[in-house]
This record gives sequence, structure tokens and C-alpha cells, in this order.
Amino acid sequence: MNGFEDVWRTGSSFPTARAAEYLKREADLSTEQARAQAPSRFPRAHVNQGWAKNPLGTSRARPQAAVCLREQAARTTCMEPLRQRAKFLAAASGIKVPAAAFVLQACNRRDAEPARVGFTASKKVGNAVERNRVRRRLREVVRLSVASRLRAGHDYVLVGRRAALDMPFDRMTKDFEEALRRVHARRHGVESR
Repeated sequence: MNGFEDVWRTGSSFPTARAAEYLKREADLSTEQARAQAPSRFPRAHVNQGWAKNPLGTSRARPQAAVCLREQAARTTCMEPLRQRAKFLAAASGIKVPAAAFVLQACNRRDAEPARVGFTASKKVGNAVERNRVRRRLREVVRLSVASRLRAGHDYVLVGRRAALDMPFDRMTKDFEEALRRVHARRHGVESR
């Protein structure tokens, strides 16, 4: 038993005479290594040989199949986002159907491209946090409801109102379905409530 073990076993913060002598000798040791030590890492020859080596270098990139947890892929193919200001203005000059939480604007582009949907909320709705929340709620209403009823060749814009912040989600969904039905009924010249 050496002096260091004496300190450790007694649990005392004051070393015994033997422990003090041991610690003093430890302080006088040189920092030079007495002999060469083995390297801390294995040399390359001892690396895992289990993996086959590709003679051409790294493996080439391969396409990866998309993984969907929901049937989201089917819903997103029938609509695209509306991003250009000119397209928003064109939809604003088309048919407008008001609802409690939003105004639905629609414009026929007269082509066979997928439907495009845009979302907007003016500063009358509130600050940036509230406007973003309204847009997120409207986006979810469109995604979950009758996105398959959106007609190809049409642009749709939902202008959010302040009521969309507090309105129950199922009511907003029903209002959207009704507004969409009214938009397409107006296109055919029949307006019914």
C-alpha cells in the first residue's frame, strides 16, 4: 500500500506523513516518457475488413423512393402554390365569394395545368404572428378538405380575415367547401345559396 492509497482510504483531506511523502515524490517525476508507447490509434492494416472496397472509388448516387406517411402525395399533385404578384392580381379580378373567415377569389386560366392556390392576409388581420397563423389555418383547410375539387386551369386565392383566428376549424372547412361550390356554380351561370 502506498501513500496515495492512505489518503484515499482514510477519506481525510489532510494526508498522512506517508501520503505526503508519496505526493512529494510524484511531483519530482520528469515528464519524459521512459520508453516508446504504442500509438493511440490502430494502424490502417487493422481496420474493419468486412466492407467490400469499390474499385471505382465512392458509390454513385442512386434515386431514393419518396416515403409518405399519409396519402399526401396524391393531394399535392392536384394543386401548386401561387407565388407571383401578377397571378394574385389576376385572381382578384375574377370571381369573389365572401365567407366569415376568408374571401375566396378564383380565376380561370384556360389551360390544363394543375390548380394553383395562394394565401394572403392583410395587416388589418393583426401582427405578423396572427397573419401567419391565419395563413397556416387556411392552408390546412385547403389541404384537408376538398383539394380534389379544385379544378385544373384555375387560380384560387384565399384572403384571410381576423375571424379565422378564433373560428372552429370544422366550420372553416365547411365554409371553404361551400365557397368553392359557389365559385364553380357562378362559372356555369347558376347562383344558388
